[in-house]
Amino acid sequence: MRPKEAIAGTRRICSRPPRRRLKKNTANPDTTQATPKRRNPCSKSSRNTGATICSPTVIASPALPSPCGWLVVLIVLGFCLSIPLSVARVLKNKFLSCGAWVYTYIFRGTPLYVQLLFCYTGLYSLQVVRDHVLLNEFFRDGIHCTLLAFTLNTCAYTTEIFAEAIRATPYGEIEAARTYGMSSFTLYRRMILPSALCRVLPYYSNEVILMLHATTVAFTATVSDILKIAHDVNSATYQSFQAFGIATLLYLCISFALVWLFRRAEYRWLAYLGPQGK
Repeated sequence: MRPKEAIAGTRRICSRPPRRRLKKNTANPDTTQATPKRRNPCSKSSRNTGATICSPTVIASPALPSPCGWLVVLIVLGFCLSIPLSVARVLKNKFLSCGAWVYTYIFRGTPLYVQLLFCYTGLYSLQVVRDHVLLNEFFRDGIHCTLLAFTLNTCAYTTEIFAEAIRATPYGEIEAARTYGMSSFTLYRRMILPSALCRVLPYYSNEVILMLHATTVAFTATVSDILKIAHDVNSATYQSFQAFGIATLLYLCISFALVWLFRRAEYRWLAYLGPQGK
């Protein structure tokens, strides 16, 4: 073999294989095979939180429920449900009174965290719930389970608070209303319930603030509350002091705002119980 041919053969063996060209589509010659785009690392979601790490707009997304909005909803629902239950709690009818007592005893005797897990994971594990269309749509959403558990819990405590206020109504006021000719429904609507709800404001304010503090366990059901947002920010930025410090300040501001509102309500509706000036 000649030296030039040997060198040429060596170059053929050691040379890189030629690059493949993109084949044009014979059906449509204007289009070619698209090259795969490079994935943006900022679009990767966190495995634990499910929020986008590099995008700050996920925290303020309009699709997420407001941390204080669902708190107001459960307080209103618990208040509305506790009024008829508190009336049933003080009635002489044993069936209604015992039924309301069993409900309040169960929900006041078990932790709120256990009730939330029971509504969020326990009920949805039943085949009957998953087969029913409406129940399946309701219990598969975390915000629905959270509202159910928190509403039933605060309704049980509020029922006992209102029931004690109804029992503490002065007997002379009830006798005066009966002498005036009021029926039982009118007596409760115009006399007993307004008086009891006004006198119970200091105790009910404690229940509302306790429910605000209890919302910290709502992140277990993947509900966007203040603590969950702080946890997501901490996971994204690793700034624990700033994230949880701001969450603490937010809870303090909301608590002070609630205390101020209830103090104004007490000054408005309980002024007759204070010392009267000359």
